[in-house]
Amino acid sequence: MLNSLETEMLVVLFMFVAVGSFFIGSMMNGVLEEDGFGTIGNMGVLMAGAFFGFYAIDVLMYGTNSVQIAVAGVTGGFMTLAFTVISKALLNKFGY
Repeated sequence: MLNSLETEMLVVLFMFVAVGSFFIGSMMNGVLEEDGFGTIGNMGVLMAGAFFGFYAIDVLMYGTNSVQIAVAGVTGGFMTLAFTVISKALLNKFGY
């Protein structure tokens, strides 16, 4: 999917993901408090996870529908954020 996009559409996709990640990262900052990474940190993790989800569904060649691709991006973002928050909590618990 990402390989077939023109430059303008890739920039638009990046901007939509960035704006959405900022607002969701801000909300997650309020929910996670000390376990989170701050608004910008949460945004970065969500963006990286979203593009990982886009890449994963492209490699698996499963998503041909735009809804499936969007769900893969959202799922990738939240799963990446959950994994990093759980990892941070475990490291804090063991004193690292």
